[in-house]
Amino acid sequence: MAHWITRFASNTLPTVMPTQEIGGGMIVNGLVSLPGGGIHDAHGADDAPMMLPYRITIWGEVFGTGSTSLRTNVNAIRALTGQRGDLVRKQTPTAAERETVTARLQTIGLSRQSDHIQYVPIRLDFQVLSHPWAGTSHTVSTAFNTSGTLSLVCNNGGNAAVEDAVLTVTPHGTAMTGMTIKVSGATDLRWVGTLGTTAALVVDCGAATVTNDGTDAYDELTIGADHAQTAWLRLEPGNTTITITRTGAENSSVVSVVYRDGWA
Repeated sequence: MAHWITRFASNTLPTVMPTQEIGGGMIVNGLVSLPGGGIHDAHGADDAPMMLPYRITIWGEVFGTGSTSLRTNVNAIRALTGQRGDLVRKQTPTAAERETVTARLQTIGLSRQSDHIQYVPIRLDFQVLSHPWAGTSHTVSTAFNTSGTLSLVCNNGGNAAVEDAVLTVTPHGTAMTGMTIKVSGATDLRWVGTLGTTAALVVDCGAATVTNDGTDAYDELTIGADHAQTAWLRLEPGNTTITITRTGAENSSVVSVVYRDGWA
């Protein structure tokens, strides 16, 4: 299996004679040397985050059927310099699934020789601004049961943890006045407020924002005593069970979690 980077900001990248960097960047070093010897690891049991930005370089050749066509194709690539957009890769050249990161095209290298009539070697240097690569999108939605509790099983089909899931709560019947969001041994979030039946509570775990009916409600969310990680919610590869308990509203109230598979 090999990754192929195919597109940037809706533009097909050169596919003739391609050579691509498909590795990742460096992690953020959390090690601190202690007096008298020894090391303190600031990340503790958490995975070390990727140091952003990191660079990905792609080499290839831009072709044209003649000098005019070649100039047009080269100019189209030049125009991408400095642009920010999705960098898209596939795990095989023919795979239907796509994985994306946010990137900016930093520099373009071009070389020309007198006998290069129909092609120009090119080098594209990208600054990668997000991590991990985001794969297949998922929406998991469940209604509460009679106990006021629900469990959602979120499957991350990738090989890297995801920390940017978005939870949305929509109450039915009567207003919701409290809620806990838990993952055993990891997450303990507690919300207290008033969520009307025509409103939605949106908890964006990646952006660390909370909105109640579209209005900032960050102060309504607190970190509970059982919270054991830096991220609000981390979906490790495989299944993660999220347990949510409500106060108020009816059993038909719904919680949905939107996320994408994470790939290193």
